[in-house]
Amino acid sequence: GFLRWDAVLPDDAMGPDLARVTAGGRYYLVSNLALHLEYSHSQQGKLAPFAGTRREDFATARLDLAF
Repeated sequence: GFLRWDAVLPDDAMGPDLARVTAGGRYYLVSNLALHLEYSHSQQGKLAPFAGTRREDFATARLDLAF
């Protein structure tokens, strides 16, 4: 298997109120076929609750075939 995690926390030049976290994994069903899953959450605006934030959530699933 495989597990990935990353986070983006930019400096003040890009905007201090922007954050993204991504996590994903890969599971090999057979030697050349893998199931790949990934989830990403991003948030723009004030990071305080109920302060007009913009949130986005993405989830992907795919089959990776090696030949």
